[in-house]
Amino acid sequence: MNQNNNDDRNGPPAGNWIKLHRKILVSRVFANPDLFKLWCLCLLHANYKNGWVQVDGITSPVEVRRGQFITGRLALHKAYYPRRRASNKSSSTVWRWLETLQKMGNLRIETHNKFSIVTIVNYDVYQTVDLRNEHQMNNRCTTDEQEMHTNKKDKKVKKVKKKSSCPKLRFDEQDMLLAHWMFDLIRQLQPGRKEPNFEKWANTIRTMREQDGRTDEDIRDLFGRANQDPFWQTNILSPDKLREKYDDLDLKLRRPSRGQPPGGAGATSQGGRAGCSMGTDSPARIR
Repeated sequence: MNQNNNDDRNGPPAGNWIKLHRKILVSRVFANPDLFKLWCLCLLHANYKNGWVQVDGITSPVEVRRGQFITGRLALHKAYYPRRRASNKSSSTVWRWLETLQKMGNLRIETHNKFSIVTIVNYDVYQTVDLRNEHQMNNRCTTDEQEMHTNKKDKKVKKVKKKSSCPKLRFDEQDMLLAHWMFDLIRQLQPGRKEPNFEKWANTIRTMREQDGRTDEDIRDLFGRANQDPFWQTNILSPDKLREKYDDLDLKLRRPSRGQPPGGAGATSQGGRAGCSMGTDSPARIR
């Protein structure tokens, strides 16, 4: 993808490498060589940072965000088959493969008049550098000893170990997946909402599991019900708020007993129980 001119919008973006999660080995995508090649191609062509692309026939540049890339039937076919050969599949076939990846939940296709924008689902979950935030936090929240003058008369210097005011964030991959799933639900209601600190969200989810005794299913279920409630969907907008109001929410949004007609705040749609993945696994914790 070329971000500076319009002669080729199908070249790979800046960035030297991508990450592949090991669990792709047991995915439906890996089982199909054509889909796997196309999936890798999509990951390689996705922007690693926000940018703008000039498209032929359109006056204004098109914004392409991190985890997205611009393509079309012919452009995608040319990227998939750099060399012309008689054995190459048609452009329509390659595009159907892309639509298959969309049905699997790996990506989303937003079709426009002259181009399509492909968005990789959960790009940040799998392509964010591990421990990046932890390293930055350790730099900001130093626990090194600081020299302090404690006696003006003697001007003696004592070394006092200053406790860090910033606690270390801890979470695992499933906590992070659940955090992204929560934000996906929120963004469906508030498309312009700014992305949160996902590491902090994941840390709170881990705390809910370890300290409060909540399971992933409990957290996902209650947040899904709150997200469907006209009142709570504007008030429960983070794991911290969910944790604070958890008991009240569980009481007020409790599901009706079997045989009792659903209704009121307790009703929810099946979407509230949906998972967040790259089309291969739900956010249920992997044991």
